[in-house]
Amino acid sequence: MSVKVNVVESLSLLEAIAPAWQVLDEQTFPRLPFTGPHWNLLWWKHFAENRRTVADRIQSFVVFDGDRLLAVAPMMLTERPAMGPVRARHLQFFGADPNVTEVRGLCCRRSDEGRVLDAILCHLEARAKDWDWVELSGFVEHGPAHEVIARRTPLIWTRQVPDFLIEPGYDWEVFKKGLPRNLKEAIRKCYTTLRRDNLQYEFRVTERADEIEARLETFFELHSLRARAPSTPSHADVFAPLAARKFVLEYMSCASRLGSARLFELLVEGQVVASRIGFVLGDHLYLYFSGYHPKMSKYSVMTTCKVEAIKWAICHGIEKINLSTGRDQSKLRWRPMEVSLMEAQWLSPSWRGRVSHGFVHAMKKSMVPDVLGAFTRTIHRDHE
Repeated sequence: MSVKVNVVESLSLLEAIAPAWQVLDEQTFPRLPFTGPHWNLLWWKHFAENRRTVADRIQSFVVFDGDRLLAVAPMMLTERPAMGPVRARHLQFFGADPNVTEVRGLCCRRSDEGRVLDAILCHLEARAKDWDWVELSGFVEHGPAHEVIARRTPLIWTRQVPDFLIEPGYDWEVFKKGLPRNLKEAIRKCYTTLRRDNLQYEFRVTERADEIEARLETFFELHSLRARAPSTPSHADVFAPLAARKFVLEYMSCASRLGSARLFELLVEGQVVASRIGFVLGDHLYLYFSGYHPKMSKYSVMTTCKVEAIKWAICHGIEKINLSTGRDQSKLRWRPMEVSLMEAQWLSPSWRGRVSHGFVHAMKKSMVPDVLGAFTRTIHRDHE
């Protein structure tokens, strides 16, 4: 049968397909919390813009092969300014936020990605006067979708997002034997330093919605303390904006009811000193953002919290643990499998698309710092 692309322009229609969308999401790889209906529908509620300077309009795509759902592309058309004859029209996936959504893209089985993207891009090519450029993201490097996108012109490759996974097996001691020597020594020191100073520790996993909500305030505080710590690698305070906190609170409540949300905490002498959000997605565990108290950094409490989370995952039959996106030593030292996710901007073949895209990016380069900061906050939707 032929692939059919249906355009969805209302929230109610996206909500109507949520059950089938969720079933499809459970067949994706790697499993991510960002591709399912719950994340995306709540994202629209908390982050969609409707101001004079910028406005979002749902323009999503639902792709079928006969009666079989192949993909959901939760997308929106962002216009700057919101009205008038001269405005930039940018088609992008939900998730255009200050780092809260780590991966943006299709909900689709890997085997269907190529023909799904080809069908959506053919649909857009026939309507090239309706948009200026498309932000394409979340597709695997050298995969079928990558090949389909690479054939489009004009195309600008913008970013590669590395995602890291480990397969710990069914026995922690066996898994630990295969780790690099320096990591094994670091893990040993995590525990011996606490014992040396006669400090008692406890690892706690929270699943219930009411308990998670109460303990997330401590997580936000520790995440912020980590971001402000002067002697550690630079980290953004992702949840400083109120919109980001409200979103995470509501999503964690929803995910807890679905049996997915976990809050991993390390307590020392009864006080929470390290915390990390996790999502159980079938036989996958996604480790989301974390936080810890800088005063406890000499005890490597964040490493201890991660180790205990991995042990917990092994005990609960988790086959793959996603260490999340971003290339840093705290992930690489686990010798993970890397999945490279690509991002690109596809410019409309129309003259307006090229001019609009060029104008927006020329403004970003030429503005003085104060004005550029305000403009960038608008572009990246960094809610205050």
